Amino acid sequence: MGTADIQIFDAWDPLDSTSGADPGIVISAQKREISNILKSYTGYYDLFAELIQNALDAVEKRVEQDGYLDGQVWVSVDLKQQIVTVTDNGCGMDEAQFKQFLRPNFSFKSGPISRGSKGVGATYLGYGFNHLHISTRIGDKIYSGLIENGRAWVEDTTGTIPRPRIIHRPPMEGPFNALDRGTSITVKLSGSNIRPKSLAWNQASTASQWLALLRIMTPIGGIYLAGTTAPKIKIHIKVINQSGEPSEDGLDNPNYLYPHENIAKSVALGDFIDWQTQTIKKGNDATKIPAKFTRLNGLWGAWSAAELLGEVPSNCPIQLRLDSSERQLAKEAQLSIYLYLAFSTDLYDGFNDTQLKLRKGSRFLHGGLQLSTRHMPQGPTLTIPMTNNIGFQNLAHVIVHFDNAEPDLGRKGFQPEFTQLAEKISVSAVTAFRKRYSLLRKPGAAKIFGGEIKIEQWIRNQEEHEKDHALTITGAGLFLPTEELPIRSEPRVE
Repeated sequence: MGTADIQIFDAWDPLDSTSGADPGIVISAQKREISNILKSYTGYYDLFAELIQNALDAVEKRVEQDGYLDGQVWVSVDLKQQIVTVTDNGCGMDEAQFKQFLRPNFSFKSGPISRGSKGVGATYLGYGFNHLHISTRIGDKIYSGLIENGRAWVEDTTGTIPRPRIIHRPPMEGPFNALDRGTSITVKLSGSNIRPKSLAWNQASTASQWLALLRIMTPIGGIYLAGTTAPKIKIHIKVINQSGEPSEDGLDNPNYLYPHENIAKSVALGDFIDWQTQTIKKGNDATKIPAKFTRLNGLWGAWSAAELLGEVPSNCPIQLRLDSSERQLAKEAQLSIYLYLAFSTDLYDGFNDTQLKLRKGSRFLHGGLQLSTRHMPQGPTLTIPMTNNIGFQNLAHVIVHFDNAEPDLGRKGFQPEFTQLAEKISVSAVTAFRKRYSLLRKPGAAKIFGGEIKIEQWIRNQEEHEKDHALTITGAGLFLPTEELPIRSEPRVE
């Protein structure tokens, strides 16, 4: 080893950021870490999802701690001032937590009820935007402050914007001031590089519209399948439109906007299978289907992993082709599935246009595969990878819920093995429902299944047009054909 001396040193922690490091290097490293967190948030509803997720977790933690039975969450959307506020009467934060909650990868959450525990959500809220006002209360102590220019500091490459500090500010007006415990967070949309830039991007301007959207896109849309039940947490929605006019709506508990609960003439496929089974068992004619099972708008069903895997008796019609490792993953992840099969994509269009009443052509509820975990939707809707009967992938709204799995980055997506398993199961589920498609009404089918049906529908349309618009030519000496007139109806185009 030559003449070099081996240096002796005291043990040290390589993760201790205060251990001899240059302060400038530490700050730059923190900024890069925060920037990487922000890049994992790409959705327009991530702001709402994080605020609501934290609020619901806080309420459930208080319920767990002391049996609190009056859990409530208030969501305020002010389109005129571009402000979002979410308030809860949950566990609140003490002084130490208040000073630490914005730190990256630092979380107070743990246990099975938590919707997230990575410690990145609050960091995203504080540094993904330029104005965050937080107030929290436990008993007779209230901590309230404002942090500004978080996003501007992260994006700054000149070193001219100082690192933001939380400065004392009294709580804002609202439901927080009447609470004995809880937290309120307000985010104002201002500055550059934020998403969304405006609360008017989806053209929703009433509380009922916003409630419907949040039930599809955020944890307000609680997904409770396989015998689980939603917590008793009241949701209050208040929206102030761009003219300053308020409207209010709410829910008794977080609950997803399931199509079968909101679209008439939707029947559980399991009920039909039960009727069919009992009819055959009694020796009766199962081809004489009762009217309640015909000309439906949609079929739906929901089953647990045990039912899907055939481990318990059920009316589940889905036949899975999984290998041993996939079956084990489905069990470990505590998987469950929900599926709604519509008679036509027109049904989703009509629901979005007439019930949500947003800009025409905007589909917020539509066919596809929605992954979820911890009782909340996660990430964008995926295309169901059908290889046969491809048109059905747009008719089926499938939710695959993992009660014991986490997305790998922020709110972006799941680890590949979970996604692949969900896709495989969704294909089998749609295939099982497709076999009962005859129970659904048919108008609009021509728009779904491609060329052959489109041609058949075109022929029928021409025949109907000929009957309703027969061509009649009158006038002495105008036209005296010796054979049948080749044009028999009024032209539809020149």
